[in-house]
Amino acid sequence: MLMKYQQQTLAIELLNLHAKVKIAHQATGIPVKLLRQTYRQLDGRSPSRGSIKFSTRGLTGSRRKYKDVTLFAVCYRAASNKSADNQIQTLISAFDAYKRSYP
Repeated sequence: MLMKYQQQTLAIELLNLHAKVKIAHQATGIPVKLLRQTYRQLDGRSPSRGSIKFSTRGLTGSRRKYKDVTLFAVCYRAASNKSADNQIQTLISAFDAYKRSYP
C-alpha cells in the first residue's frame, strides 16, 4: 500500500512539473490513460502529445537554449553529487534548483 502511495505521489509531482506522461508512466508504472486524466485535472488541459526528443540539436540550437541546457546540467551534477536518491528524485531536485536559479 505504501509503495502505491509513493508511486502516485511521484506521478503527481512529475505531472505538476509538466513532465511528459510517458516519463511519468516509465517512472511509476501507472497506466498512461490514468496519468492523462490526472494531468487534465491538475492543469485544466490535455498533456502535450508527441514523442520524447532524443536529439540534442533542438536543445543547443541557439545561444539562449545552450545556456539553459548548461545551467540545468550544472544543477543536475550538483544534485547527483549531494544525494544518493534514485535517478528520478535527483532529476526533480535538479529541475527545482534550475527553476530557482533561472534568470
